[in-house]
Amino acid sequence: SSLAHLAEPMNAVEFEDEIYIADRGNNRVVAWPSDGSGTMGRLVSGSNPGSGMCDLYAPASCEIDRTRKILYVADTGNQRVMAYEISASKAGRGPLEGTVVCGGHGRGTSLSQLECPIDLALDGDGIYVCDYGNHRVLRWELSSDGLSAASEAGQLVA
Repeated sequence: SSLAHLAEPMNAVEFEDEIYIADRGNNRVVAWPSDGSGTMGRLVSGSNPGSGMCDLYAPASCEIDRTRKILYVADTGNQRVMAYEISASKAGRGPLEGTVVCGGHGRGTSLSQLECPIDLALDGDGIYVCDYGNHRVLRWELSSDGLSAASEAGQLVA
């Protein structure tokens, strides 16, 4: 779809005069000028419903670490959370190649797997992932290798 049109936008976050939008129906994240001056968005990542490092599949949420200038995306269809450097995005080199920071090990219930991540939240040291399909919220340390969650809430682990 054209960068002038959105399909099923799920979430938006403002940073440095741009609005970053999780455009679920188009399998991408786009950035628009926050002052409404643009007639077309700029591709940040995605547009193909694949699982490559430049692809997204039904992204549901995005959040920005304002200190590190990193965009995090809940890549719902791929059961993972991706990270992108905003400076590379602003240089117009989209679709950007991201880094898997949470999940990405297929669907499942282990602490290294997600089942439908739909929302994100950040604090100074970690990222919280609402893992809808597993009825839990997981927290990863931002400095971790992304292999397993640091903690879990909402579900007992035996």
